Amino acid sequence: MLSCHLVGFDIGTLQSVIAVARNRGIDILSNEVSNRATPTMASFNQKQRYLGESAKNQEMSNFKNTVRSLKRIIGHSYEEVAAQKFEVEELGASLCD
Repeated sequence: MLSCHLVGFDIGTLQSVIAVARNRGIDILSNEVSNRATPTMASFNQKQRYLGESAKNQEMSNFKNTVRSLKRIIGHSYEEVAAQKFEVEELGASLCD
């Protein structure tokens, strides 16, 4: 008998969740620190990238290289006021086109 699982992603502005439909139910997957919701963020340094919880831990010490809330400006052009306002208020780094 062939076993098949369906995986769903809910990528939110601040948190993301992954769920699996199996055995006539839905299971929400936990991340590396046993939380069901994972921060939607990424952080970068010279040698490594951090995603989710580890990126959140890097946010204060590596603010200029941490990205969060980018979902808010998906689909906007860099020239639009919404993108420029977002850059000033939300990001520690500059956006590039």
